[in-house]
Amino acid sequence: LYHLGQHGQAIALIDDACRRGAPGIFWAMRASIHGHTNRDPAHTLRVYQDWGRRFADPLTRKAKPLVVKDRNPHKRLKVGYVTADFRNHSVAFFMHPVLRHHNPEAVEVHVYSSGLHDVFTEKIQQSVPHWHEVAGLSDEALCERIRMDGIDVLVDLSGHTTNHRLLAFARRAAPVQVTWIGYALPLGMKAMDYRLIDHNVAPLGHEKYYSETLFRLA
Repeated sequence: LYHLGQHGQAIALIDDACRRGAPGIFWAMRASIHGHTNRDPAHTLRVYQDWGRRFADPLTRKAKPLVVKDRNPHKRLKVGYVTADFRNHSVAFFMHPVLRHHNPEAVEVHVYSSGLHDVFTEKIQQSVPHWHEVAGLSDEALCERIRMDGIDVLVDLSGHTTNHRLLAFARRAAPVQVTWIGYALPLGMKAMDYRLIDHNVAPLGHEKYYSETLFRLA
């Protein structure tokens, strides 16, 4: 119904499903449908926070304490990217030059991939010194793996899209957790600290419409 343009009926059906106790994927679908049909950004934030309160934030409250062993501010940072889209996909096209131009003296790059492979995946892998296939790991196991790797800054590149790993972030996998280009709408979860963005997407005054602190790159 949503894709046929019958948005009112789609909203009524998804709202009813969630009232009946639907699982998390339905609540995320509800947030997406509301967020893409309602022009009120405050309403969009509320429906994403509905998902976060039910499925992400409880995991954050119950998470084991994260122990950061090396707090040297001058150390080489370990940056991890979490995605299912490093393939023939717009996220991969955007990120490829970013990965190629990281300074290896300042940053140790890790990729945690949950997606399919193609020829473009192989091109990206050539720019990534530490590539981890994690599709077979549960969100809890992925969180533990990232903690063991000692990642300092963990970057989500999926948001609420297919094969995302937001519930690993909810368990506090890294000291600093950031979401970037994979999803334009707020994620609605407390464990995602920052959103990388610019003034064109979120002008001054729009901070109140996001669940993440906005870190503007331009």
